[in-house]
Amino acid sequence: MKTVGGYRQRHELELVLKEKDPEKALLRADELGVLKELHPSLKADDWLVTQFQKTRHYGKANPDYYLGLLLYHLSAEELQQITRYLRLSTRQIKAINEIRGMIFN
Repeated sequence: MKTVGGYRQRHELELVLKEKDPEKALLRADELGVLKELHPSLKADDWLVTQFQKTRHYGKANPDYYLGLLLYHLSAEELQQITRYLRLSTRQIKAINEIRGMIFN
C-alpha cells in the first residue's frame, strides 16, 4: 500500500464500492489491515454492514453514498486528510458531507 499513491488507492476503493455487496470486501480488507493502511481510523464493522444493507433496501445504493458511510465516523481533521490523500472529487466530497449531516442509529 505504501508504494501505491492515493489516486490509485481511490480508484481501487471505487471499484470495491461498485460491487453488489461491497461490505464483504471491506470487512475482509479490515481483517487484513488494508483499511488501517488507508487511514488508521477506518474500519468495517457491524454498523457499516447494517448501513450498507439499509442503503440498498431504500434504493440509495451508489459508490459515493457508500464512501460517505465508510468515512462517517472520521473526525473533521481525519476526513480532510483522507480527502486530500485520495484526491476525492467535488461530487464525492458533497455526498460525504451530506451523509455526515445525517444521524444514523
